Amino acid sequence: MEYGHIGVVRILLERKDINPDIADTYGQTPLLWAARNGHEIAVRQLLDRNDVSLDTCNIHGLTPILQAVAHGHERIAELLRGHAAANLQPTEVSSELPEWPVPEPQRSDTQG
Repeated sequence: MEYGHIGVVRILLERKDINPDIADTYGQTPLLWAARNGHEIAVRQLLDRNDVSLDTCNIHGLTPILQAVAHGHERIAELLRGHAAANLQPTEVSSELPEWPVPEPQRSDTQG
């Protein structure tokens, strides 16, 4: 982060009475802002907390991963993807998989 603000972020995140997942009027949480602006250290510090959601959307429907990708921060997007995958429960994984219809075997009725 610029101008040494990462120290302030660290101090705030150490406090248990601070909600690191609160959104502003645009629906932007600190994680959404950090991902959008490419602040990898802040993203890592936010992910160290267990009360920060990766699924929060802003008023435009963008998640932190989408914000990172949209603004060219692929390294942060990969970090967020990895963190999301590591925290999935087996029931969550199976519930997210689409149910595809199983095609019936095709009969060969051709006669020669």
